[in-house]
Amino acid sequence: MSIKRPARTIDENPVSLGLISRFLRVPGTTAKTGAVIYEDTRIPGMLWELFDSGSSASNLPASGETLFHILYVQNENDSIVEVEDGSWPIHPGDSVCIGGSPHVSISPGVLALLVRSETRSETEFALPSHGIETFDGFNRRTTYEAGEHFSFERWKLTQPQTIEIEANQAAAMVVIFGNISFIADGIVETLGAGESVVCTKKRVRLIPDGLAYIALVLTEVH
Repeated sequence: MSIKRPARTIDENPVSLGLISRFLRVPGTTAKTGAVIYEDTRIPGMLWELFDSGSSASNLPASGETLFHILYVQNENDSIVEVEDGSWPIHPGDSVCIGGSPHVSISPGVLALLVRSETRSETEFALPSHGIETFDGFNRRTTYEAGEHFSFERWKLTQPQTIEIEANQAAAMVVIFGNISFIADGIVETLGAGESVVCTKKRVRLIPDGLAYIALVLTEVH
């Protein structure tokens, strides 16, 4: 089967601010959901998750290559990411890539999409960036600097879009906003905000129901 939903783990955290439930409306979550973690056997050694930093600064797991994409910040003027001896402001739409720093923390009140590889990268740290935008028709693609083991991009979709996947790649797709149908080889998966699919076919068709945003993680498979 070319498209399938990955395994999902709900991490309940008493200091969660309920950002996942309120902003992404992930089915089955509660106000105390700290993270929704996805993994799939076709992408070994990699996890991706929706992460609520909670009511106090959170230390992030960054033993391997880690990227986090900011979806929401409660405090627009005072949200930061701290890596070892430096700190930088973060805003919705920013992404930050970390090769494997032993110390990474993020401000309270932040909702982010994290992508984690168990493999350490030579990439030390990429400053928070709003990415590079290009257009395919009316659809907007934003690409971000990632490390050695995966690439990351976000799509704003208002019309159908075909995504090309290399023969040695797998794609993990996460719906950030709206509803969307994924089609490959006649197989259709329809997902809402916060849900995810994994695809290994060379071509997948994305059909939004109105406006939708997705995150796309591409990684090599062997």
